Amino acid sequence: MNLCVSLTILLIVLYAADQFADSRIGCRVANIMRYYLVLVSLFWNGIEAHNMYRMLVKVFNTGAQSHFVLKAAVVAWGRPTAIYASTSTEQGDASSSILPGISIGKFPTI
Repeated sequence: MNLCVSLTILLIVLYAADQFADSRIGCRVANIMRYYLVLVSLFWNGIEAHNMYRMLVKVFNTGAQSHFVLKAAVVAWGRPTAIYASTSTEQGDASSSILPGISIGKFPTI
């Protein structure tokens, strides 16, 4: 369900980004959202693969993990935030700043 939600939000952002393309801040915010949501979708794919492995391969002697979906949600929605925060706070030149105090490092900007 969370994978579907993240992919749906990503599609909505992709379609809505066209309306914000003429504004510099709107374009950067749309790019931030796209980057974050692609990371979230990849993390959810990994969590679903782990869950399928647990259900299909480790059939015997499996203890039920309590709150698996809650733990997975914290990892899949929170870890991309930490990854994006660490890559966006690298020092770059003044032209690569997204918002005041935040830069995207070595990545080219529009």
